[in-house]
Order: sequence, then C-alpha cells, then structure tokens
Amino acid sequence: MTKKKYITLAIIVAAVAVALVLSYGLVPVFKVNGQSFTYANFSKMKHAIRTFNAASGKTPVNGPELTAHTLMNLMEQTLLDEVLKKTDVAMYEKADELVAAAIAKNENAATLGEAVDKLYGLSTKDFKKLILLPQAKKDLILKHYEKDNDGLQKLWDEVRLGAKVKIYYPGFYWDGELIKQK
Repeated sequence: MTKKKYITLAIIVAAVAVALVLSYGLVPVFKVNGQSFTYANFSKMKHAIRTFNAASGKTPVNGPELTAHTLMNLMEQTLLDEVLKKTDVAMYEKADELVAAAIAKNENAATLGEAVDKLYGLSTKDFKKLILLPQAKKDLILKHYEKDNDGLQKLWDEVRLGAKVKIYYPGFYWDGELIKQK
C-alpha cells in the first residue's frame, strides 16, 4: 500500500471511531477527580428533570438554566460519592441493598416501569442508577451524620472545594462552588 492509502485508511478509521463515540454518547461532559460523566448520562438526566417538572406541574426549566441544573445535579452525585468514600465505603453496598429492597417491595414491576417512564422518561435501570441510588446514598450519609451536622458540612465543603473539575460542555464552567454559564 502506498502512503496515500494508509493516510486515507487512517482517516476512515478515525471517522468511524468518532462516529461510534458520538452515537453512543461516550463524549465526556465533565470530569471530577478523574471520574468522567458521559453525554449519554447527561442527556438522560436532563430529560428526566424536564419530564419530571412537566409531570409534577413545576415551572419548566429550559435552555442554559436546565443544562446548568443538570450538570450541577450530576456533579453533586459525584461529590456525594467522594463523601461516601471518606465516611464509610460499606455504604455503597448498603445503598444498593436499599434500592433493591425498595424495588422488591413493589408488587408490580410493570407498574413501576410505567410510573418511571411517565414521571421521568427513564428506563427502570436508568432510574435506579441516576435517581434511586444517589438518593439512597444521600439518605445514608444524612443518617450517619444525623447528630453531627457540622461534621457533615465540613466534610462536604472539603470535598467540594478540593474537587478537581473540568467542564467540557460548551458555555459552562466550575467556579469552585457551582457550575455557571459563561
């Protein structure tokens, strides 16, 4: 093969790779302490927030405000994981158990799936990952620090202010405390 054919082949392979990454939403939206969040998860969360607001009668949040709200929600989930790591890693397993128990209590899985779709526009799997699991973690942390609010606030501030954040979503940045629009 000639050099020109190698270059053409390399360009085609690169284009296919980029197309696959984009089509599966694997492009990172932001990174916190080395952990990336993909556009796929960002899109699901954004859709869930929009759908829930519409279903609950809340004033819809749209445009850049919705984007910032979604990014901040995912950021808080990531920081919550950091708080969990510093508090008690066993809480990860407990959170999974709480979610599994809550789902098992539901007598009709089809009804749960319908409700999740109607309220959040998510699959049950995504609902568990993006909504239930973070809430279970939050509940466990709050229970753990129930009598030590100052300790929790100190740990939260330490994690939040010490976070290494890179926002890749155009038009937004991390100011050290919040995600803001440029």
